[in-house]
Amino acid sequence: MKTQDPNVFTTRFLIVCIACIGLCLAAGPLNAQEDDDDTTTSASSDWLTFSANPEHTGKTTNIGPPEEMEMKWRWRVNYDTEPISASPVVDSDGTLYIGTQGGYMAAVKPEGGRGWIYNIDGSVKKAASVESDGSVFVVTEDGYAYYLDSSGELQWKSDFNIDVDTAPVLSNGTAYIGTDDKTLLAVDLTPDISGIEPDSKKLLKSDVIDWSFNAAGTVKSSPTFAGNTVYFGGGNYLYAVNPNAADSDNSSSMVKWRYHINADIHSSPAVYNGVVYVGADDGYLYAFNENVGNSDDVEYIWKRKTGGAVKTSPAVDDPEDGDVMIYVGSDDGHLYAIDENGELQWTYSTFGAVRSSPAVDGNGDVYFGSDDGNVYALYPDGSLKWRYSFEDLSLGQPVRSSPAIGPDEKLYIGTQGGYVYCIGEATEENKEPDLSIDVSLSLTSIENDGNPTIISATITSDAEGENVLSRIASVTLDLSTLGLQAFDNATGSFVEVGKETMLDDGLFDDDSLGDGIFTYVFGITDVLSLVGFDQGVNTLYAVAGTLGVGPVPLIVTVTDLYGNRVSKPVALNIQQKDVGTPVSAGNTPSPITIINNLEKQTLNIAFSSGTPSILSVTPGIGAPGQRVTVIITGKNTNFIKDKTRVEIFNGVDAAPIAGAYPENDDVVVNSDTSLTAVLNIISEDKAISGDLIGRWDVTVTTEFASGAVETVVGVTMFEIAVVSSSIHAPVPVRQQKIETLQDSCEFSLDITNAGGARPDGAPWRINVGYDRDITIEDAGQGNWLVYVTKNDECTTDLNFKIVTSGSNFGYLVGEVRNGFTGQGVDNATVSAGIGELIDIPINSTRTSGGGYFMLPLSAAEDSYTITAQKGGLIDIEREVKITADAETEFNFSLMTDFRCPVSGLVSGDNRRVFYALRDGEFAKRARGMQWIALYYTHAAELSSMLQENPGLKRLCRRFLTNTGLVLSGHPLLMQTKNSMLDDLAEIIETVAGLAGPDLSSDLQSEYPHMRAFIENFKKGQ
Repeated sequence: MKTQDPNVFTTRFLIVCIACIGLCLAAGPLNAQEDDDDTTTSASSDWLTFSANPEHTGKTTNIGPPEEMEMKWRWRVNYDTEPISASPVVDSDGTLYIGTQGGYMAAVKPEGGRGWIYNIDGSVKKAASVESDGSVFVVTEDGYAYYLDSSGELQWKSDFNIDVDTAPVLSNGTAYIGTDDKTLLAVDLTPDISGIEPDSKKLLKSDVIDWSFNAAGTVKSSPTFAGNTVYFGGGNYLYAVNPNAADSDNSSSMVKWRYHINADIHSSPAVYNGVVYVGADDGYLYAFNENVGNSDDVEYIWKRKTGGAVKTSPAVDDPEDGDVMIYVGSDDGHLYAIDENGELQWTYSTFGAVRSSPAVDGNGDVYFGSDDGNVYALYPDGSLKWRYSFEDLSLGQPVRSSPAIGPDEKLYIGTQGGYVYCIGEATEENKEPDLSIDVSLSLTSIENDGNPTIISATITSDAEGENVLSRIASVTLDLSTLGLQAFDNATGSFVEVGKETMLDDGLFDDDSLGDGIFTYVFGITDVLSLVGFDQGVNTLYAVAGTLGVGPVPLIVTVTDLYGNRVSKPVALNIQQKDVGTPVSAGNTPSPITIINNLEKQTLNIAFSSGTPSILSVTPGIGAPGQRVTVIITGKNTNFIKDKTRVEIFNGVDAAPIAGAYPENDDVVVNSDTSLTAVLNIISEDKAISGDLIGRWDVTVTTEFASGAVETVVGVTMFEIAVVSSSIHAPVPVRQQKIETLQDSCEFSLDITNAGGARPDGAPWRINVGYDRDITIEDAGQGNWLVYVTKNDECTTDLNFKIVTSGSNFGYLVGEVRNGFTGQGVDNATVSAGIGELIDIPINSTRTSGGGYFMLPLSAAEDSYTITAQKGGLIDIEREVKITADAETEFNFSLMTDFRCPVSGLVSGDNRRVFYALRDGEFAKRARGMQWIALYYTHAAELSSMLQENPGLKRLCRRFLTNTGLVLSGHPLLMQTKNSMLDDLAEIIETVAGLAGPDLSSDLQSEYPHMRAFIENFKKGQ
């Protein structure tokens, strides 16, 4: 978490002194002209519109997050990754309202949970406005207006057919909006909806627009309402318009005054105490009297130059014990503090343009975002209160959303990554891990036929309850143990599948429901044409000869916003399926290779053959024009996802009289012998010829990637009747043909291991149509070969199918942690062997998700020896027994005999400096703990480097010496700190150049974070 530590490396005292000198030079307050229409806005706690209130002062009585702050939660609407440039608004109870460029309007509960979501047909780039009763008015970029009630229910909508780039402002049941066609619109929020179509709830724009005002140019400045006047910029004019004069046919009569600035105006005016403040693209902030005699009398009171275009709305603060201050951002990357006389008090520099309008809390602290990717909090004197960098943004992505300050010391702001963030006071209890995972699979076994399994992970939290989603940073599924590949459209090549992001069920509703259920849907295939992503299903490629039989561990990991990780291993049982045509006797068949994953696993081989047939169609009746959902089961069939269709013909026409097609999402393949189809029966008036009413054959057709087609017919299994109130029993399959073949045709099924040895009973002779289940006890790990031939009497080529599965296994589960730091160790190897490890082939897996692992092992009578190791760290456990269908838990602690490399480098005070830096700085951060673990994991290699490279040793000693000076508060603090951090950067570069493969890989993944840490440390974070 990037927060300022006032006790370490701070220069605030110097900054405060300079700022105080600047404030002493400030001039007295401006005496504004008084008028009956003068408006002095008293700040309230509500933030119901852009920049807090209709006067757009950006000021609230609420207090923002203190110095010790943290992200409380972040929320993304329906996994929408489109940017949030709109500013959030928040009501007095903390409910947040936010629109997204992806086309959503949402209400978010104060704790980060879902209130409601409305799907808008258009991009929302500007803030919505909320009425006191919770009704919401929002306008899309293309000019579509929506009015929703407090529960998110649409009341009406209207298409203005005009691009809009401004936020609406509300007053007395009217919304004022600026448009790209040079008009200001007044919209009636309570139009007559008695004649509205209940389905669309759409009104004509003439039904909702009261009047329009023509400006000199496009209106990019969000209108401000103060007193009885609307203020806005149109092109390069600033307008003050009287809405009460709208009855006149002449737009010019509505103008109270206008001023030509000679530059476009994107800034929204802020009105306070009789003065209008507005920025312009010429780089100036202007101040005008709110009321003047007429348009010819307008002159600005003062203007103050900044270093770039001013596109933000100014914020105005009027503290009880100080002068009125105006805060405004500029494209030159600075926030400017200007008093009411136009005198510059201070500036604060960021590393990007400031397009986020500032917000001021009840203490006078100022909050704003920058194009450098940070949100800043400043004290009234211009010193830094805190700075926060968003986790979903890469370096340099802008923060264009303007912050809103809510109750309970909370600040809300959107990001380009599609999240809205809540930042509040840091509390230790919120950082404690409080997440648990329950994982389930729709299919506990999966075959290489493209048919999918759904892996569901339910994430719960005792503390967060239904708002658990607001604490989740990511949920991932590690599929690397399967050795699968996916097709990358960007590169046009296959890539290895590793950690995949789990979302929902493909309908993008998990975030809305707030139920914490994340899913990943995938299938496995060895057919290249089936590989791809479709309808939320990832079909992944298993390279021929690599997918073994038996359990494979997958790991689901949930990471919260504070870096805590919790993982849950789950086993997916792999079944290998092969379909083919047997060769004739006398020919040498090509063997089918079965890979046995586990030593001493029991292999179960199910062999079936014969003509594919339909066993049942349920229900078996429907009426003309109906859509009927049926379940079809088959025998020896090979239904394939996206390749199988269902049709009914009346024997007359080529066109079917009923059908279900995968391209219309009518067919869901459950397995190769089961599918669910939505049959669309044509109406009687669409029948071209022949009968429609009657009992018909059901035809199921599967097109294989090879070009072959499997057509299976269920004879007279479906009836189309005028009345379908009863369900007819399915007609049994006609077995006569199969029974005839059984008498005259046999298969020979032979099985050997890689060395040619056969299991007991092999080879087997099997009649066509009869299934055979074969069990190989204590099968050795590795390849088994299956040969299928038929005798000379078989005159018909018939398909066969072999499905191989495993059994008699249990699981070793647990965690692998670094014994020095307690951190979970990823990518450690956990291996098992019977007896001493070298006696038999070893089963192994790798840790993931914070050191978690699951290692499937056969339930042998002998004990296993288990090792966990990474680099020079190792732990061994002997005499481990595995029980079938059960989990045995054991946790490993990786230690090393190598001393800490620094201990041989320095002694005394500097050694204590090392431990102070380790425990006082790095150990306080989740990322720092990973670096400590990395340091000890590679202790042996680092020790060798220090002994063999005197220059590196001298550099490390100098770094520790400078670190001691910095930690002790040496007078040359800044100079020493920079030298220390430069040395640290050089140490990292040197080690990276000397590192072996493992250390090099770890450094490569962590190096950007280390560099960012160094840069932030230099800046005093």
